[in-house]
Amino acid sequence: MSLSAVSSVGDAIDLTREFMTPFSPGRILKLSVVVFVLSGGGISLSANVPPVPPTLDPTYSGPTADEVTMEELFAEAGVADTGLGAIPEELLLALLIAAAVLGLIAIVFAAIASIAEFVFVESLRSGDVTIRQYTSRRWKQGLSLLAFRIALGLLSTAFVALIAVLALELGIADSLIRALVYAGTAGALVVLTTTVISSLTTYFVVPAMIQEDRGILSGWKRVWEALRAQPVEFVVFVVVQYVLGLVLAAVVATVLVFSGGLIALALAVVFGTIIIVGGIGVTSGAGLALVIVAAVIGLTLLTVIGAVLQVPVQSYLRYYALLVLGDVDDRLDLVPDQRERARESQLGLGT
Repeated sequence: MSLSAVSSVGDAIDLTREFMTPFSPGRILKLSVVVFVLSGGGISLSANVPPVPPTLDPTYSGPTADEVTMEELFAEAGVADTGLGAIPEELLLALLIAAAVLGLIAIVFAAIASIAEFVFVESLRSGDVTIRQYTSRRWKQGLSLLAFRIALGLLSTAFVALIAVLALELGIADSLIRALVYAGTAGALVVLTTTVISSLTTYFVVPAMIQEDRGILSGWKRVWEALRAQPVEFVVFVVVQYVLGLVLAAVVATVLVFSGGLIALALAVVFGTIIIVGGIGVTSGAGLALVIVAAVIGLTLLTVIGAVLQVPVQSYLRYYALLVLGDVDDRLDLVPDQRERARESQLGLGT
């Protein structure tokens, strides 16, 4: 018996082609907006690479990684005798307000992105793109997904910080730099773990929540049952999905680079002609304004092209996951009719 995580790679192409045709500019535009939002809404961790120990510099004559302490590090940075009291109250208040506003904006955008996950999967299942209807139906599940993502990010960050503190307190690391090295190593493992968890949540738990109208924890429990029943399928899926993601990302990047070159050439010809014919100096106010306008137009066009390109890419990756999930547990199959058509077509039985 072949693995669905392998055999579904080709079937997902058929489903994506079916979903993308017949071509409709309005439909593609709506899908581009949904995919653009959900692609940028994930919460992730990034492990900071610890600083290179100063002893690697042959000209360095100061304390080594074993000798430097937190107090000495702060003293060298010139902040040993400073604190929040040295910052003007007005500036501190402005910084706090700015941080609060940015945090609120980030949470709102992340909430919209989480809801968009459900809108996109519903669209793939039905073949229709009805953003308002799917949003009103799935917004509560989207917010539960947001809560899960935030909790996962906070727990991961707290774990890495705890490793650094324990390394110092227990004497495992006798300097701040060594503690950062341990934290960086732990952070790399945490990033790998949270990436797998986030991937499984996006590709399997969200569809399970839709299929059986579950919450995030109940959805994970349901998927965990399927995962324990056929763990090899999920392991192979994670590997294949990662490879497919890299390949498709390379294709998209290549197209964007080529498109960017064409756009830059076209804008250079158009705006260069305006500058030359108008006798406008590039360094003048009008010349700089034209350059800025050209840059904004170019970046906007590239963003639109990138969003459109992501529609078939994300559709393919989601269909691939839906096929694997349905093969592992037919009760979680969101696309039974599409699956049957795709596999009949490969057997030469369909059109």
